[in-house]
Amino acid sequence: MPTVSVIVNCYNGARFLRPALESVLTQTYQNWEIVFIDNCSTDETPMIAQSYGGRLRYHRTDRTLPLYAARNIALEQASGEYVAFLDADDIWQPDKLENQLDRLAGGCPLIFTRAAFINEAGGYLDRPGIHYYRGCVTSRLFVRNFISISSVLMRTHLARELRFNERYNLLGDQDMWLRLSMGHCVDYVDEPLTLIRLHPGSTSVSESQRWVRERRDLYLRYLCRYGLRYPAILVFI
Repeated sequence: MPTVSVIVNCYNGARFLRPALESVLTQTYQNWEIVFIDNCSTDETPMIAQSYGGRLRYHRTDRTLPLYAARNIALEQASGEYVAFLDADDIWQPDKLENQLDRLAGGCPLIFTRAAFINEAGGYLDRPGIHYYRGCVTSRLFVRNFISISSVLMRTHLARELRFNERYNLLGDQDMWLRLSMGHCVDYVDEPLTLIRLHPGSTSVSESQRWVRERRDLYLRYLCRYGLRYPAILVFI
């Protein structure tokens, strides 16, 4: 049984898919499986994914699903003790998993890494630095989601208990980290072991108005449920 299930959700991501998958294959820690959810792609995604053989378990949905519904399906397929997520256009540094597994001995059920940003060609982008935090981070997460989903390694049973909120198309990961942080600590590896690719098709570039709508919905829901227990909510409002 693999220790880590690497979840890759993909819809028409063939352009950057090979570098993403190769970054898993070249990990220094090798006891992993890839759970690949093809969300009814119409490009070369199926051919590329299935060319990687037995350590990649390929599943194709019968219809195109919202992103976080597809991620919940992937969680049910995971057989590892830990689950990691990798967007189909991002890349891991070779020692990412090894460093995170070493860090899990500290007792926090979620370990993430610092991230760097790359362009379409893989060149590094000069972007303002992100501040990262460990321990009890709920208030910090309300101000800004500094945990990239492609950087996360967490206990599978906890991810299944929390599940992604399928009402969101963009903020389902931030919502999960918030709910997790209310009962658990988080920790991070202070190295940029995750490379986030920015390109015209990435959601951070193409969905600016939806980001605003979903953030408004998320903050109002938490304000209604928790009142002013977390004053950082007011920063957005």
